[in-house]
Amino acid sequence: MTRTNIRKLAVAGAAAGALIVGASAHTSASAPPETTPPGSEAPGGDGGVVGTATCTFCWLLTDGSGMTLYAFASDPAGEVTCVDDCAAEWPPLFVDGDSVPAVRDLDPSLFSLIETDDGNVLAINGHALYFFVDDEAPGDVTGQGVDDFFVVSPEGNLITAPNPDAASPEGTEEAGDTATTEAADITATTTS
Repeated sequence: MTRTNIRKLAVAGAAAGALIVGASAHTSASAPPETTPPGSEAPGGDGGVVGTATCTFCWLLTDGSGMTLYAFASDPAGEVTCVDDCAAEWPPLFVDGDSVPAVRDLDPSLFSLIETDDGNVLAINGHALYFFVDDEAPGDVTGQGVDDFFVVSPEGNLITAPNPDAASPEGTEEAGDTATTEAADITATTTS
């Protein structure tokens, strides 16, 4: 069994039997539109590798099983720099084949593959996508803001809003006012 298949089995096992959980809010802390966000339908028959879900502070990108996906703000566009010990905590989203797989009704032009020694990693707007090992079920966002990793919007922007359901994550400062960052300009605005 390959290392990539072991990772996929571990992620699939964590998601088995769990329900997608989410609250109705997005990054600006106002109520989301009444419509369903693109990609948010339940995983299944269409073979989509990614989808979306709501959490208490945003709409975010998930894998096809509803597990939260993150991007590493320190990754240069089109590169995977979280390797070795980092990748043990933040496994990349490896995909089979040499072309972007089905992404449901999300904009396929936002997605690309980043070739690594271990396989192809799915990226959005050039940001490699990762899981967090401490997320145990769909809807978990325990990695938000940890080690410079952030959830990602369906448009491919890093969402730097703090997770209001968690204590200030290790390795980050508590933020009062944050902004969704553009893919090309990864910054967080914080106030005292």
